[in-house]
Amino acid sequence: MVAAVGELIGMSRFVELGERDVRLYNESVGAEPSESTVPEGLIVARTASLMMELIVVAGRKFGLNYGIDDVRLDEILIGSRIRLRLVLAECEMRDEHTVDAAWAIGVEVDGRGAVGGFTARTRYIF
Repeated sequence: MVAAVGELIGMSRFVELGERDVRLYNESVGAEPSESTVPEGLIVARTASLMMELIVVAGRKFGLNYGIDDVRLDEILIGSRIRLRLVLAECEMRDEHTVDAAWAIGVEVDGRGAVGGFTARTRYIF
């Protein structure tokens, strides 16, 4: 894994952030509904689930997220389709059983072109 630092790990499939997703999210957290934009918390949650589709660490059964930094969010309209771009930013072997990795995350909004809906760095231990 250490050899892949700086490399694009992958792009996820596109997923739609529809009205139903927003309604269910708002109900679950007690948030006021928005007329047109996806709640920031839903974007972060969907990003985490898309990451798990891309990250496979051989010999590891789970990963523990222990932080998210440098979060930048643009408005994403309800009904937009997004996909995740994932780059391995840092990687360190803590010991023979533990990998500490930082990931650079970018979210591309379909039709906008380049990454721009959401960017962040997150850390996982595997």
